[in-house]
Formats: sequence, structure tokens, C-alpha cells
Amino acid sequence: MDGILGSVEVVYVDGEEVPIAHKYADRMVVLCGSAYPGGDALYYTPDEWEAFILGVKGGEFDDMAGGPDTDTPQGGERVVAVRDSKDPDGPKLFLTVGAWRGLLDTIKADEHELPPGMRELLDERFR
Repeated sequence: MDGILGSVEVVYVDGEEVPIAHKYADRMVVLCGSAYPGGDALYYTPDEWEAFILGVKGGEFDDMAGGPDTDTPQGGERVVAVRDSKDPDGPKLFLTVGAWRGLLDTIKADEHELPPGMRELLDERFR
């Protein structure tokens, strides 16, 4: 399958740069493939990203990262398909199990926490 990502990049962008209409935030978190800079990407509001991080740290997605990286009956590489639950027909990222496991590990190691400016925006909304 073409487009399977072996590595994932997390990027923080201005919300005005987001090419989707069903979401808006002053800043957004973008999940994309580092090898395909113009390829599909998933956009998360700060609230959605925080919820995803909490789910990762709570072990919600660990079952998708378990087992060997090549474990299909056909002998092919296992992949994890990721999409926006609010946009089921929208873009999808297909990650190798190793790439998914790597993303989860870096999130658990606090490497993808929201930058301070984005966290301040969240804090202001909930005061």
C-alpha cells in the first residue's frame, strides 16, 4: 500500500492555515508524515490534542501498538489507520505499527505537550 508512513511529525500551526472548514482554533496541532510533507494530514484543536494525549497516557491506544510489526496472514506489514472521528470521509493516515508505537512512546515521554502559548489559550477559555 502506497502512503504508509514510517514516521510521524507533530507540527503546531496558526489556525488560519488550516484547510478544513469543520474546525477552528487560534492554533492547531497537525499530525502528518514527515516523508510526505504535501500528503494527508490530521488537524486537532488544542482541546482535541489534549484529549488524545490523555488517552495515550491512559493506555487507550496501546492495543494498536502491540505485537510484531509484520503480522498479517499475507505476510505484509501491519498498519494503523488514523482519522478524524468528526470527519469520517476525510483524510486518513496509515502508519506502520512501529511509527504508531513511536508516536505513543514520545507522547508518553511528554515530548508532544502543547506549547505554552497554546496551553494559555486553553486556560483562558476555562477560567
